[in-house]
Amino acid sequence: GAEPVLTITPHHLDIDIRDDQIILAIRACFARPGFIHSLVSFTVSGIVINTLSTYMDYLVRLNGAGREYTGIVGGSFQVVIMISSLIIGGL
Repeated sequence: GAEPVLTITPHHLDIDIRDDQIILAIRACFARPGFIHSLVSFTVSGIVINTLSTYMDYLVRLNGAGREYTGIVGGSFQVVIMISSLIIGGL
């Protein structure tokens, strides 16, 4: 398999990784049903969140909002993302 070989002595830990181990691990991941769907959704969500975070200042100021309001909206957006990650991760 794709497991590392651990050699443990009282004062030393040695981890041997085979040359093809990473390739085997990647193949094993892609062979699992649903992995590609999860990978695509994770990637797309990261792109959307980073894009919204990057342009949050511009998007909020389109309505003429001040810097304080922009900071509150941006900070709230980040807090909602963290809370939703905790909720979804707990399911």
